[in-house]
Order: sequence, then C-alpha cells, then structure tokens
Amino acid sequence: MSHWKQLDLSVLSLRELKDLQQRIGREISQRQEEGLRWLREHSGGLVEKRGPVYRNPHNSAETWSGRGKQPGWVAQALTEGHSLESLTKDVGASDDFLPIKAGEKSS
Repeated sequence: MSHWKQLDLSVLSLRELKDLQQRIGREISQRQEEGLRWLREHSGGLVEKRGPVYRNPHNSAETWSGRGKQPGWVAQALTEGHSLESLTKDVGASDDFLPIKAGEKSS
C-alpha cells in the first residue's frame, strides 16, 4: 500500500492527471459496489439501499442526497449533458467495512 506514496504526480500533464482522477473515481465506485454487494450477501437482509445518491463525475468525493439545495456541481454536470440518473451511484459502505482483496493489507 505504501508504493503509492512514491508516485511523482508532478511529472504528469493536466490531462493525464484528470484521466487518472477519473480512473480512480471509477475504481472507488467499483470497490464500493463490490463491498455493498458483499454486505448484502452476508448481512442476512440487514443492509438496505437508502435511495439514490448523486456523485460528481469529476470529483467522486462530492455527493448529494437529492434533498435540499442542489449543489453547483450538479447544475454544472446537467449543463454538460449528464442526466440526473447518470449521476446516481451506490455510495456503498464505509471503507472500514469493505472486504479486503487478495494481496491487500489492512492498515
């Protein structure tokens, strides 16, 4: 896990950084979906989906529950041609509860 600390991001162009950011966002979403699927299979029906949560396609750390004032990133994504449905993602569980993949070490 410590090998990522050795990456020198300063050598990447802005385009390469943005591509990397998108790849990281997709990987995080995939792992969260896998974790939620795992929890559903092993929880005896105790895990329920809470409804749609919207995730910023440019910054996966930004989410919106669909309640309250719409964040600026939602309006921007809609003007860029995204549909509200395309912004819907499973948030999944906290990383602390996700199963560890083979080869990964818990911290």
